[in-house]
Amino acid sequence: MSLNVTIEYESIFDELIRKHRELAVIREIQLREDTCISWQRKQGLTYDLQVIFIGKTGYGKSSTLNSIIGTNIFKTDDVSSCTKTLHSAEYRIYNDKPFYFSLCDLPGVGESSKADEKYLEWYRKILLKSNCVVYVMRADQRDYSIDEKIFNDLFQNSYEKKKVIVALNYADKVEPINRKYPFTPSDAQRKNLNEKVEVVSRLFAIPSSNILYYSAVEEYNVSKLVNLIADVIKRQF
Repeated sequence: MSLNVTIEYESIFDELIRKHRELAVIREIQLREDTCISWQRKQGLTYDLQVIFIGKTGYGKSSTLNSIIGTNIFKTDDVSSCTKTLHSAEYRIYNDKPFYFSLCDLPGVGESSKADEKYLEWYRKILLKSNCVVYVMRADQRDYSIDEKIFNDLFQNSYEKKKVIVALNYADKVEPINRKYPFTPSDAQRKNLNEKVEVVSRLFAIPSSNILYYSAVEEYNVSKLVNLIADVIKRQF
């Protein structure tokens, strides 16, 4: 099975830092060629700090990425029977070195057990080569059985789970819904959301510190998600 990478957007890292100051810590990391994922581009070999977003279609991966970037770059997943396409936004970290910070959208999982089984090893190869994996779920979902199986198949030990963030999107849809603008959770919503974090932490065997509820559409806690991504990456160096 081949892997195609469609670069949806290219810019300099300073542009992303201006929007998210939390990412400035990436510049403090002593990046080396052997600590980054290599890619063959038209201009030659480059090295990436790679952040992968994964989750079922409809969970809001693309809207989350668009909210982080600040513009509608990512569209729907492009999946065919024999080729998977990885969509990415690329930010050049240094002017004089071929290092990039990559935000990548992996095609949706959980569409069918047959497809998941076919592509599981492919997913693992991509995810294990990434510096941070953001597993997007819905904060208002009640059934975790499909996600739990996918998650445990993809991340098989505590070492692999250390670079995983479970991002609970659509926090604004959690009962009891409120109409505050800009959105902030009511006390009752916050209680339910915190309980949701504890449930996910227990089911997925991942620390609650690596679980965050947010809303991409309402841009609630998106900066906290970016900060958590930066923390997960920095811990590896």
